[in-house]
Amino acid sequence: MYKLFSFSFIFLTPIFSYILVNFFNLKRFGILFTDLAFPLFAFEIALVVSKFLDSSVFFYYLICLSLLALTLTAFFLKKNHSFSYRRFGKFFWRSGFIVTFIFYIIVLILVFTLA
Repeated sequence: MYKLFSFSFIFLTPIFSYILVNFFNLKRFGILFTDLAFPLFAFEIALVVSKFLDSSVFFYYLICLSLLALTLTAFFLKKNHSFSYRRFGKFFWRSGFIVTFIFYIIVLILVFTLA
């Protein structure tokens, strides 16, 4: 039953985030559904891993986000020879959603094959 819930989070989290963005008209502040889904998926990774897997995979997720931050910093410094915290934060948050979504799918594959 819990495996079905964890699989349904793939679809329900973006839909829930999209509904919140449209209902509260958050686009006027520049907030997209990915900005809300990113922390929700991170919470769901911690929830699913603690429920089904014995070892903690969440530290690998944090390492992936740290490597993403280092890569983005090096990219911005090499491309522009300057660094803007505002641009870095926005780009990291949006690309962090993609990394988190892929990591959540990997966690689900682990849950369905190992647990």
